[in-house]
Amino acid sequence: MVLVLLCCVVLAGCGGGDSARKGRINQPVRREATSSRVGDIRLVLVRIQQPDAAHAQGTNAALFLTLTNDSDKADTLTAVSSVDSQRVLLRDGSSDPEPAISVPVPAHGTVSLQHASGLHLELVDLKRDLPRRHFVPVSFRFENNGAVTFSVFVQGVDHPVVDPVPSASP
Repeated sequence: MVLVLLCCVVLAGCGGGDSARKGRINQPVRREATSSRVGDIRLVLVRIQQPDAAHAQGTNAALFLTLTNDSDKADTLTAVSSVDSQRVLLRDGSSDPEPAISVPVPAHGTVSLQHASGLHLELVDLKRDLPRRHFVPVSFRFENNGAVTFSVFVQGVDHPVVDPVPSASP
């Protein structure tokens, strides 16, 4: 009887793993980033790149995030804005900015805008100093799922690792 009861407790604990993982993914605030949702689109690990002390008024700041589409229908990120910047641009690495924001998010797909060397957003001509560990309101508009505005965290510690970690074996 004790063995049966112990097996039930262990199996109940195993089933919660997926639920716990989904809970971590859908949390609105995780350490140095925030997440949100609009319709079937999840905006995950959204954050403004860590400044040395503060992003000074008149400078630019990188905005990183991942987009996940839980729908059978593709969507497109069409606009991003913030009251704290003159505009938001889409960039691919250090190349010239795109003329307009257009980021396709495939059905049941994920798009990463998580690193300055790849596709990412940039807050241009900041209207005020953005010190570390503060929140900045940012609005995101999608073609099919509408718009959402939420507070994005200005990082306060080292950059997260987003590149693959090299293998120690030859």
